Amino acid sequence: MIIIGGGASVSCSPINCCIGRASDLRVTLIEQLPDIGRGIAYHTGNPDHLLNVRASSMSALPDQPDHFWRWLSWRDAGASLCLDPYCCVPRRMYGDYIASLLEQQIADPTNARRLSILQGTCVDINEGPACVSVKLDDGRSLVADTVVLATGHDTRANRPAHANPWAPPSSAPIDTDATV
Repeated sequence: MIIIGGGASVSCSPINCCIGRASDLRVTLIEQLPDIGRGIAYHTGNPDHLLNVRASSMSALPDQPDHFWRWLSWRDAGASLCLDPYCCVPRRMYGDYIASLLEQQIADPTNARRLSILQGTCVDINEGPACVSVKLDDGRSLVADTVVLATGHDTRANRPAHANPWAPPSSAPIDTDATV
């Protein structure tokens, strides 16, 4: 299986396919950005952009519903970022969590053949009778039985008249006297 796009939602699929499961499923995740597992929602650097769901309900692992909360507690190590499972942490922190899960899976030798992540841009997909081929902008070609398009939202599509909600307020191209 090839997954084109590396946002948080789609990144959870290979995590859950690999963790604790004996499977012959092989997943190649192709993402054009160097940060995997974030997408638009969890890529923001603004610490004021918080999750709108409590930490105890954000696990990427269905069979471990408090996994994100435990990860936060371990990472925070007694600091005051998230004092209880009902806190809402910065969105980028959830991106860090998803990225760390992917890194763990790649580092696990039992998953080395089952999960690979490529940085690149898909420029062509061709469906044949027995397989699907994918061509990347650097000339690489990949073949699989299934391709999932999970490219999310294109941030380049923002019109100049609209501010990027994920940009820091100081860089928003809005006149301070403009009607919002």
